[in-house]
Amino acid sequence: MHELFPPVRFRIVNDSVYAGAYPTLRNLRFMRRLKLRTIVSLIPEPPTTDLKEFCDHEKIECRHIYTEKYKNVVSLSFADITKIIEMLIDTRLHPIYIHCLGGTNPTSLVIMCLRKLQNWNQKTTVKEAERYTEEFSSEDMEILKQWKGEVNFPDAQFLPKKWLHLPSPKCDVKDRQHPKGIKIVGYFIEEVVEEKKKPNLKNINLADSKAVLTSIKDSKEPVHKRPSYVEFMTLSSIGKTPRVKHATSQRSINSTRNKKILLAALDLEVKDENIERVKADTTSLEIPAGVLDKLDRISLPMFDPSNMHSLT
Repeated sequence: MHELFPPVRFRIVNDSVYAGAYPTLRNLRFMRRLKLRTIVSLIPEPPTTDLKEFCDHEKIECRHIYTEKYKNVVSLSFADITKIIEMLIDTRLHPIYIHCLGGTNPTSLVIMCLRKLQNWNQKTTVKEAERYTEEFSSEDMEILKQWKGEVNFPDAQFLPKKWLHLPSPKCDVKDRQHPKGIKIVGYFIEEVVEEKKKPNLKNINLADSKAVLTSIKDSKEPVHKRPSYVEFMTLSSIGKTPRVKHATSQRSINSTRNKKILLAALDLEVKDENIERVKADTTSLEIPAGVLDKLDRISLPMFDPSNMHSLT
């Protein structure tokens, strides 16, 4: 049985996220077992031919981010760190392996920033990193302290929910601030508050009324399932689609139900006193005087299919 040799300082960072040193030829059999989709190389030169051919054969995407050989301070910029973090939290790229030359400071600094996004405390974060790195310079620690994103999140369905715990995308604004001050972009959903549409019954003319009445009359629905004329015209006037409901036995304009619908559309309180103020005869509906301050006088023909000739 062939032996498997993991890269130097290999570790499992999170589920489907791995880190370590540059993979050599003797490591490739082990790397194949990981079934990787992505390798992120933080090295000065592009990956060697051996690693490129391995990635091509295994259909692994190899991403190179220029990083100088470590000399007292990691050469990665804040933008580079953010870009790498965005790869690590996108499950479409998982399983993913991140490495530098020796698997030490550059890789460890990125992992510490990931832990910061995961809201680990700094003491635990540094203690974990020290298992793979002898020491961090004050400059490295300052980078960790100052890094705050902005991290562009993928769609919620592509986030690693097992180990990246965040509040609901629709949570209150006060709950959206990351405990470590990291700026998160593209995750939280801004709720759109639709402006209430004002009734505009005065735009209903006789031609529209005749068309609606004809449509209702010619409907194949049973009479008791058709929308009343007032319900249809009133809801249409405020931009809502009338829903067909089971009708009551009283379908005329005089029914309390139809009066309530009209009052609601006119922004009047649905009270008995207002209902009584709505008067109707056989041909039109008179709007109460209080409503006329807002709207011009309008006439709504009765919904009476047997009396269609009165509209001509």
